[in-house]
Amino acid sequence: MARWNVTVCAVTAGLWLFAPLARAEDAAPPADAGNLNSYIEVLRSDIRTQKTAIITQAMHFSDEQAKVFWPIQRDYENQLSKITDQRIEVIKEYARDYDTMDDAKANRLAERYLALDADRLALKERYYKKFKKALGAKTAARFIQLENRMNLLGDLQLASNLPLMK
Repeated sequence: MARWNVTVCAVTAGLWLFAPLARAEDAAPPADAGNLNSYIEVLRSDIRTQKTAIITQAMHFSDEQAKVFWPIQRDYENQLSKITDQRIEVIKEYARDYDTMDDAKANRLAERYLALDADRLALKERYYKKFKKALGAKTAARFIQLENRMNLLGDLQLASNLPLMK
């Protein structure tokens, strides 16, 4: 088993946990791996709630804009969660194979991770167009800017918890 906390890294990977919102390492991890998925879902629910509050505060929507924005944003989050689930699986595999990592495993993980990054970017591009059509370019760009900030913070949190390959 890896020398670092597999549960924390798996939870952190792609849940976009960032310090002001939620810190996975401060939460008590489940006693056994069988509870990991339910633990992830509880954290994910908390983060969605807090992310919604951040978006609401930063975007300053009128009532009409909010009625248009939130259904698109919920669809975006649902699509993003599919990518997040795959990122979590990559991190779990990395943790499982950390001590026995060879070139083939490292290559497979790196290629999967890069593909998921590309998928996340393509998703943002697709939804930028939807937001722009519904709310205008300035509002859509502001949301993408905010989303990028949250992604960067989450990625930084993830990077700070994952050890480099040996």
